Amino acid sequence: MNEAELLARLLSGRSNETSFVERKPGSVNKAEIRREACAFANSTPAGEESVIFVGIHDKMDKPTGIQNMESLQKKIREALKEECYPPISYLTHELLYEGETVLAVVISSSSSKPHFTGPAYVREGASNRNASNEAIKDLVLSQIDKCREILRHKNKGLVSVNTIDYKLGDKLPMRRPYIQRAECVVVDCTAHTVQLHQPATGYTYTESLAGVTVGFDDAKRRLLLIVRFPN
Repeated sequence: MNEAELLARLLSGRSNETSFVERKPGSVNKAEIRREACAFANSTPAGEESVIFVGIHDKMDKPTGIQNMESLQKKIREALKEECYPPISYLTHELLYEGETVLAVVISSSSSKPHFTGPAYVREGASNRNASNEAIKDLVLSQIDKCREILRHKNKGLVSVNTIDYKLGDKLPMRRPYIQRAECVVVDCTAHTVQLHQPATGYTYTESLAGVTVGFDDAKRRLLLIVRFPN
């Protein structure tokens, strides 16, 4: 999400918060950051992004500004990377809004959910709520089901593998649009990783399960794994 898109998101919900936008003043504390980020990471639909705008009054929609950007960035990093489990991936963007600098914290749908920091939170309308036992079960099963489906194809012939803006085995995403199509054999799959062997090259790759989406290759009538660099 670029600066123009972020400002449009901020202005589109100007008079109220939405399911995917929150506003917090520059004085926001780590507990509030953890709560909002966990709710977004657990509830944002696949392919979508949520935003916490820091430096804006959540009721009056007026920019409050940020006194110490370095301190705020450190607070966010500690809250989301060290105090949430699993850690929540995010991106930040500094924006100029009505003459003040505000910080946009962008959180994508997470393949590592559920995320916890004390109680588990999910998003309901424009507010957060404690996840029910049923909601927690659904979050956990979404990850278990993916692993189970991949294991059904373990050592049972070729599966299709498409990588998006990423190459198998790389440590970083591509900086340009890129699609790689490969044929692999599923060697193994755990709660955290999937191991793929590519006969054409002889290489075996271990990829984060968080970056893998399970689909179906209609043309070849077989499992399709879509691999992105994990968020």
